[in-house]
Amino acid sequence: MSPKEFLLQECENVRATLQDVLRHDYAAGSSEEFYNEFCERLGFLESLIQPADPGDVSALGTFAEEISLLSTLVHHMERSHAGEFPWPFTEYLQSLATPLCKEHLADNEGEPIIRVYAEGGLDTYQINLENDLSVLNIGRRIFTIVFPRTLRHHVLLHAIFGHEIGHAAWTIPQHKSDLRSNVIEPLRASGPLNSTSQATHWLRDLTAPAPIAELRDQYSDEYSDIKRNQLDSWFQEFMCDLFGLVTFGGGFLAAHQTLLLALDPTGHRWGPYHPPYVCRKAMLWRACKHLGWPEFPASIRDPKMRSSIDSFLSKYSGPAPGSWEDVFTQEQVAKAVDALKALLTKAGTSCFPMPDDSALLPLVQMLNEQIPPCGSDLSGSPTPANRDVDFRHILFAGWLVADEVAAQETTAGKHGYFLELNKLCEMGLLQQRAIDLYNAAKAGEEA
Repeated sequence: MSPKEFLLQECENVRATLQDVLRHDYAAGSSEEFYNEFCERLGFLESLIQPADPGDVSALGTFAEEISLLSTLVHHMERSHAGEFPWPFTEYLQSLATPLCKEHLADNEGEPIIRVYAEGGLDTYQINLENDLSVLNIGRRIFTIVFPRTLRHHVLLHAIFGHEIGHAAWTIPQHKSDLRSNVIEPLRASGPLNSTSQATHWLRDLTAPAPIAELRDQYSDEYSDIKRNQLDSWFQEFMCDLFGLVTFGGGFLAAHQTLLLALDPTGHRWGPYHPPYVCRKAMLWRACKHLGWPEFPASIRDPKMRSSIDSFLSKYSGPAPGSWEDVFTQEQVAKAVDALKALLTKAGTSCFPMPDDSALLPLVQMLNEQIPPCGSDLSGSPTPANRDVDFRHILFAGWLVADEVAAQETTAGKHGYFLELNKLCEMGLLQQRAIDLYNAAKAGEEA
């Protein structure tokens, strides 16, 4: 079988696999939309392969790469079993991510197609936006949301997806240009990470915290030299952390610290793609300060709620960072945050709004009573007045209650409570989604 004949056969194999996959129960996005988009691409690819010269090895090599990419997309769909991820959360996440995953290159550009699947490992939270397929006519871009299989019900931790939205936006050329110029450049303008030479000097600083000195002893000198690509990756991580904070607020702060310290309890490890966690937290501390969050508890009238929020911010935002890890000035972080908020607003993605008493207190009370937190009217009225609730406020309320339980002196009843609390919030998201759909339908009828 010649290479050309094999590629045409593989096109048939991929088409047969797609049809087999769609016989089963898969969720997260319209299977019909995915099928139509996929078949258009596959048919177009076949129309290019059929007239190709069997001796044109360059073209055949390109076609082989394209059919492999299509096969990968089918494989991801095959793994998106319904029930392996929290679809109510996914729908809310989609509403934030979709506006940032369009390039606006054509007036008739379709909405991106969302696929979700589960993967193993604590570090598998991802949003992957497909790269441009060089020879295929893409009608609708496809991006995948990846959840850790074991954490599918831990919706409080899913706030970390705010960071992943940043990575997805980075793949869009126009957003990438704006993010580099308006968010990253202010952070790179000065300070110890201004250049690779300064970053290397900073990492080898003898006044660095003891854990850094211990880690330096474990790594070779070559690994301690900061390379250009490494520094670029670090700044992309800083930018994505700001994405998470601005889009998911307090829930992101808690999920970020919980997950990253679980992967690196020292908080000081670094690598080719990620800077030390302590530097990332220091930047977030300054971002919170710029957003006015340290003063936010004073606006809460309920004393217990005010104390809970104050404790939450102290735990996940403060205290003030040390001099070594505080790599950005307040002015640098303020410029980056303001530019990011402007970009998100322009793209149609909402920033996290801090809730007031009337929004937050009912959610916390419902959780304390083991009721899924949402905007349901529980008064028993025959005409209930259900409320609109930002899904991120449900996550924030969940973290507040989780920390209240964790702070209790007795350990009785703590075991398994975090998972139970997550499931309550997951059910709250589901019920709030139903309220949203009902209110939208009602508003359409009245219009």
